[in-house]
Amino acid sequence: MMALLTLMILVFFTFASRHLAAAPSNAVPLHRLGTIYRRNLRLPRFRLYALSICFAWMAWFVFVSCSSGPMQQQLGLTPQQYAVLLSASAIGYVAGSMLARRMAIRRDIDQIIRWAAGIGALGGVLLVALNLILTPTSLTLMAPMLIILLSVGMVIPATQAGLLRSVTEDAGASSGLFFFLQMMAGATWAAISNLWQPMSVTLLAILIATPALLLPFLFHRVQARLRVEEKGLQG
Repeated sequence: MMALLTLMILVFFTFASRHLAAAPSNAVPLHRLGTIYRRNLRLPRFRLYALSICFAWMAWFVFVSCSSGPMQQQLGLTPQQYAVLLSASAIGYVAGSMLARRMAIRRDIDQIIRWAAGIGALGGVLLVALNLILTPTSLTLMAPMLIILLSVGMVIPATQAGLLRSVTEDAGASSGLFFFLQMMAGATWAAISNLWQPMSVTLLAILIATPALLLPFLFHRVQARLRVEEKGLQG
């Protein structure tokens, strides 16, 4: 199925781009990558947006990676029911992306991320509370998860826009580092989470909620430090 989907993408792109002019080559020499990466990691705003996308992605990725066992074994879902719920959860992400786009007309990028982090923290609190107090069900897991995914859908496009605003050159190589950090953060958190086996729905809820609850505090702290640094440069 993956090979078939990839082939479909290739065919679509080939036909869709056949009348377009070739893009100019902006390839970065391999020996310059280390310099570019070190420069970006020293940029306060690059670190701020990288941290934000990493923690938002950690919450989403651990759900995708670790929910199959608890939802099918503990909650008794069939593979087909699980697939439907997993697909339906994308509604939260799409809604978040649309909301971030609307907010971007009047709100600053940092304000959007701050709102998104607060929404994700609320979803994390509800996720843990419902599955600790009540008997875990698909509803107690998926309802708060939609709130968290609303947050993730807001954070990802906002941080991507912040990346392009904070990095004025070598955007391609800088984006590669940015998304590598995002993917590695999610994979690492999922690997740590999978150390606890067999996993229960309640434990899954805690693992999903942890990065969602940490994000607003970390964002506030890094942003406060950033403001101090920017004032110092202006002075």
